Amino acid sequence: MRKAMKAGMCMLISLLFVLSGMLPWLPTGLALAHVSSKPPNILVIMGDDIGWFNISAYNNGVMGYRTPHLDRLAKQGILFTDFYGENSCTAGRAAFITGKA
Repeated sequence: MRKAMKAGMCMLISLLFVLSGMLPWLPTGLALAHVSSKPPNILVIMGDDIGWFNISAYNNGVMGYRTPHLDRLAKQGILFTDFYGENSCTAGRAAFITGKA
């Protein structure tokens, strides 16, 4: 009887330790589940002869270009810094439109 009670107490204490370790993660998990339920808004800018320096959010206005609306969007969201462009815009445009590389 005493052994069973001791084993039960050990299991209860172990369960409390496990649950107390999960508590800090619970609000984070719930918040992430709420955020990921909405699809992201992604803006793709595609143009002929446009470079990263043509948008002032990337060059802080050093090049003389001012794009205030795109700068506002960049401040509210994520600014991607790693990208790839084809030498000819035709291949990149075709790959983007068709989804085939």
